[in-house]
Amino acid sequence: MHVVAFGSDAQVRLFGRDDVKRSIVAALAEGADGHGGSVVIVGEPGVGKTLLAAAASAEVPDAHVLRTACLPLATLAVPFLPLRGPFRDLAGSATSIDFDGSPGRVLESLDRVMDAATGAERIVLVIDDVQWADDATRDALLYLLSAPASRRVSMLATVRRSDDGEPHGIDLWLSHVERMRECTVISLGPLDRAATTDQITHLIGAAPYQSLVEEVWSHTRGFPYLTALVVAGLDARARSLPDALPRGLVDSVLANVRALGPVAVAVLSLLAIAGRPMSVAELHEVAAIAEGPGALSTNDVQTALALARRARITSPHGVGEWFAHPLTAEALAQNVTETQRRLWHSAFVSTRHDVDEGLDAEEVAWIADHAAAADDPVEAYSWALRAAEGAMRGEAFEQAAAFMHRAIRLRERVAGAAVQTEEELLTLHARAAGLAGALDDELASTERLLEIVDVDDTGRRAALTARRLLVRSAALQHYPSAEDVALLLELARRSPPGVDRAFAYGLAALWVEDSEVARFAAESNDPSNRTTIEPDLWSLVARVRAASVGGDEALVRSLSATARSRALDERDGLAYNIAAMESIFASAPSISEEVALAFRTHRTEASGILAHTFLAWFAMLEAGTWFDLGRWTDCAAALRVTIGAYPRRPVEIAVGTIAGWLALRQGRLEAAAGHFEVVAVLAARAGESLTSESAQARAELALDRGDLASATSDLRVAFERTAESDLGMLEPLLARALADARAASREEAVELARLLHAAEQAETLDSGDAPAFARSALRDAEVARADGEPSDAPWIRAADACRAAGMEWDEAYACRRCADALLSATPPDRATASVVVRRGLAIATRIGAAPLERALRELARFARIVVDTDTPAGGPDDETPAAELPGLTAREREIVALIVRGLTYSEIARELFVSEKTVSSHVSNILRKTGATNRIDLAVKATRLSSNPR
Repeated sequence: MHVVAFGSDAQVRLFGRDDVKRSIVAALAEGADGHGGSVVIVGEPGVGKTLLAAAASAEVPDAHVLRTACLPLATLAVPFLPLRGPFRDLAGSATSIDFDGSPGRVLESLDRVMDAATGAERIVLVIDDVQWADDATRDALLYLLSAPASRRVSMLATVRRSDDGEPHGIDLWLSHVERMRECTVISLGPLDRAATTDQITHLIGAAPYQSLVEEVWSHTRGFPYLTALVVAGLDARARSLPDALPRGLVDSVLANVRALGPVAVAVLSLLAIAGRPMSVAELHEVAAIAEGPGALSTNDVQTALALARRARITSPHGVGEWFAHPLTAEALAQNVTETQRRLWHSAFVSTRHDVDEGLDAEEVAWIADHAAAADDPVEAYSWALRAAEGAMRGEAFEQAAAFMHRAIRLRERVAGAAVQTEEELLTLHARAAGLAGALDDELASTERLLEIVDVDDTGRRAALTARRLLVRSAALQHYPSAEDVALLLELARRSPPGVDRAFAYGLAALWVEDSEVARFAAESNDPSNRTTIEPDLWSLVARVRAASVGGDEALVRSLSATARSRALDERDGLAYNIAAMESIFASAPSISEEVALAFRTHRTEASGILAHTFLAWFAMLEAGTWFDLGRWTDCAAALRVTIGAYPRRPVEIAVGTIAGWLALRQGRLEAAAGHFEVVAVLAARAGESLTSESAQARAELALDRGDLASATSDLRVAFERTAESDLGMLEPLLARALADARAASREEAVELARLLHAAEQAETLDSGDAPAFARSALRDAEVARADGEPSDAPWIRAADACRAAGMEWDEAYACRRCADALLSATPPDRATASVVVRRGLAIATRIGAAPLERALRELARFARIVVDTDTPAGGPDDETPAAELPGLTAREREIVALIVRGLTYSEIARELFVSEKTVSSHVSNILRKTGATNRIDLAVKATRLSSNPR
């Protein structure tokens, strides 16, 4: 046993534990106040018990925290050893307790010392890893826990449950603790995906790619300790983990395995190489094939698996055994030599070598992976083709594409008549990748096919050219130019009648000028251009497009329903998405609840049929619509649907922008910055600049941080990337930046005014478009603010227009600006401001707009407006805002804190025992030093700095 002292001022960062931490702090505070209350945290190793205990105990107010921990030093058995260190921190107690005396006298001495110490201060005793404590210490802890509740002491202990499944003294001790009325036992589980994402963000310093989050989660299952080891040293832009686990992680994970002995390590290593649950007989068979009959006996395998199960390293899975944690398998496999690994992989293939029938698709895929790992190209090629065929039959298209890609790579190493041609393999791969939504992979195979297909096969080349244009357009890599379409039409005209020709004409109808859409849709559906009785899917999609251009809404809906049904039958996600989009926008306004629900309806209709990539596209569009409407809970729910989508740049960029903007509006500025950084990296890798939406979001973040230079730069990019007809959407943000720049007398105001004027010149306002009317009203209100006219009237008009358009965040923002204007007027209109503040606060609170809620509450506190029972006039003491204002004296900081609370000059004078004239003089100096225009401006500046110190 050993005692380790914990630093009381260590900085602890928790993720996903806020609720449980608050409950622990409350319980400990109750106990330290003499009302009884101690906590025992129980959980598996690496789940974060120690960090949680440290964080919670550090937040118990006005408490003397004693920290200690136990280590499993089996050769040392000193009674009460974990308690000796912390009690030296109690004044005079070192000589009061003779820990080497009889246990009874030690307990009596503990009582006397605790009574004396708690009479002077509140005590919190934190003891980590009680499972390793000696029996005397556990008895003493029980004794302390059963002390009178009136004693001002509480205890926080962490316990790891036994790993080997056998009964131990700690289990009995826990059973006693659980029966104690004043003690709470908390079972701590792993983090969920969201909290793990937050932890990864903190560890790498940026919002992680979703592909990285999924891979880390599959390794660590939410155990914070393991996540920290897995992520250690990763670059902020990493999309995946390195092939090899960090050495420190491997050693940590395998410590319990190595303790079972070399035979168990060998058996478990073989199980890890198997890659799935295995029975004793199966493992013995493979070992005999690889090493010879005498290598591992059946008894060796049985004993090793029994030991592993007892140590909770493995557990039963069907008729076999598998690891309790996937990291154990990966760490064991990594430790096997390359020669041994290939030998075992080859042995696994040999067990199925003569089996031609009765293997399901999963079994075939498993053998195919072993054949590839054994580096036997003939076997690997044969099994890869069988696995791809099985995956296609089972509609596991992503897996089928992966096996076809493997077969293509192996083809050059395999000779023989049975080997398929490159064109055959590429065609199969392109088909599987397209069904899986793996557009980049489909495009690569399609482009290779165009290189090798006979130039005289015009029909095939027309179809391949059409598909290439479609996929490149869907991936936002390249929208078909007039030259691209002209080449496609030339190939189509030279093609013989058939599916390929109809397909080429059908896709051409998507990209020609509106005046020609009907013509080429008709060509695609002309019976003379096909060999089938019914038009193919893309001919139907062309008819949908033609009806949309023609303005026939009823026909669009009817044809779209038919085309979508065919697309689902054929699993064609691109055809489904295009037909659905034409139907959605045939009648509904672009930003409306109707459109958001339509996106959801089509996603639901296609769920379980189309690849997740195509569903994620609808979820992304739905999320963006909900965000524009201020329905942030719905927005977050839709964003969660995008998780797990096959990596696809357009979806990732759009999702990152929406997620970043959502984080920004909710006040999570660092998370927002991380999302925008990932978006910028994705755009740079594609050789593109930021999208207009991404640049606007970054500009708003820069404005919130007071960085006008960056905001102006991003708004310039947004202006350049926005179509002239859409510049009206940019005007409110341009006007807001202009107002901020003029208020700060910044030179950026000149360029911002130029951009705003250019946007206004291009605007064509539709009076029936409520969102456009609301944006126009917001622009006018911001322009009035920029011109130094702090009138409330423009902001009231803007708030009402935003309400009519369903733009809730913008309405709350307008209310905040309106209240500013009302309270800054001479004289202040406090009555109207009260109504406006409550209106804005109700919205901001409901949608979770933390920065707006905070600003409105500060205005309410300043103006002594009671908005709810949690915000009384005057508010609680909060001197932290003043600490962030530079150049102020101590007295001036006191006065700023009182101004933020909303106190008047006379109230401040009474609080500080000075005259009102002295207060007025101090305030004048503070306004001069801070550049604030009045007390409201000063309170807002102080609050902003305290919530986001630069």
